Amino acid sequence: MQKEKRMKKAEEAEETKRQDLVQIEAQIKHAERRSEKAQQELEKLQQAEAEQRRKLQALQESLQTVQRAAKGLQRVRDSLMTQLLQQFGTQIARLTHRDGGAAKAYEDIIKSEGENLAKLEDEKMGAKEEIAAAEAIQTLQDDLKALAEELEEKTQKADGLKKTTNRAGNLKALDQALKGAVAPKPGDIVVATAWCTVPLSNLKAAYPASHLLVLKLNASEPSEITAAFAQVKETFGRLDVVVNIAGWGILGEVESAVDAEVRAMFDTNL
Repeated sequence: MQKEKRMKKAEEAEETKRQDLVQIEAQIKHAERRSEKAQQELEKLQQAEAEQRRKLQALQESLQTVQRAAKGLQRVRDSLMTQLLQQFGTQIARLTHRDGGAAKAYEDIIKSEGENLAKLEDEKMGAKEEIAAAEAIQTLQDDLKALAEELEEKTQKADGLKKTTNRAGNLKALDQALKGAVAPKPGDIVVATAWCTVPLSNLKAAYPASHLLVLKLNASEPSEITAAFAQVKETFGRLDVVVNIAGWGILGEVESAVDAEVRAMFDTNL
């Protein structure tokens, strides 16, 4: 009869452990799905980043084209002005040859007025070209700046997804290590803690009273942690291994925590 009871208790304990493993495996699958989703988002961001880089390259090429066009306009303007001056000089030479000295005063007046007119036209044309080129360059610079800011934002988001994917990818190894850590071994001394200790009552069937200590503990309160370790030391003299299963509930959200919160979390879990 006693043997049957012990066997029944052992079976119940094994069933409890099996359920715990099933729950852990479900959490791992959930983390893997999140990892796959994060990978998909990362690929989309990488594609968007590549597209933005292509646009940036195209705008840079357009800017270079505008700059080359401005230089070309300057060369054309200089060439036209040279031709006009040559034609003007030819006409004056003809007038001088035909009218002799009487044309000298007329030549001086025409030359002076022509130079003034050419100077005004030159300044007017140059101003228009400079304004048009400046506006085109400013527009391109604004577009380049907007693209650069968008590219930086997408790159930062992609980097965050890469970190999330890398962390989620280590869950399988963590699962194997956790299974090995919590597997029962002959002579194990167990200290089980939880906010609510009622679910831990089934451990009494797997471990003798001399090898089991169940404590109510809020792991976020340093004072309760200190008190729990003091009680463990008083009862068993030492504590070799600590496994905090609470880590499974928050590991997936590490990427949304600040450095101080992550540090405190791992200090508690380890």
